[in-house]
Amino acid sequence: GFNGDVTLTATATGGVTVNSVAPVSGGNGSVTFTLGTSASAVAGNASVTITGTSGGLTNTLQVSVQLTSPFTLSSSAAQPLQLFIGGNASLPITVTGAQGFSADVTLVASPGAGVTTNTVTPVGGGNGLRTFTLGTTADAVAGTISVTITGTSGGFSTTLQISVQL
Repeated sequence: GFNGDVTLTATATGGVTVNSVAPVSGGNGSVTFTLGTSASAVAGNASVTITGTSGGLTNTLQVSVQLTSPFTLSSSAAQPLQLFIGGNASLPITVTGAQGFSADVTLVASPGAGVTTNTVTPVGGGNGLRTFTLGTTADAVAGTISVTITGTSGGFSTTLQISVQL
């Protein structure tokens, strides 16, 4: 049977990083590659290609990787959030980082017609709370609108839809 040493190399796309591993001796064995992300990583599909070589023999394995946002957005506000025409309402947004995420997250609110909002400072360290203050414009009309909160960090972004009753 085959008993040659196998050298394994990995190449990745989409901002995925992968470590080097020691060769597999005697033709049999297992290794573990550790995947990470670089500053250029963006949400979406990426791939890792593992190539094994021994002498003149080569074999490859393609692995698909799905990169998702390393943080989530949530709100403790009741929905629909009540906003009286001519008044204000507070909209708290919580950023929760996953798996050791600690980068700053910028939050932007995109209100629907007739609604105004302020800007907030970025959430530092990947976790925290910011509160938007919603108001109304002179041409606001009673009804239900949506406010989109977008959180961005590096190439990753995620959104949260908030229903607002005017």
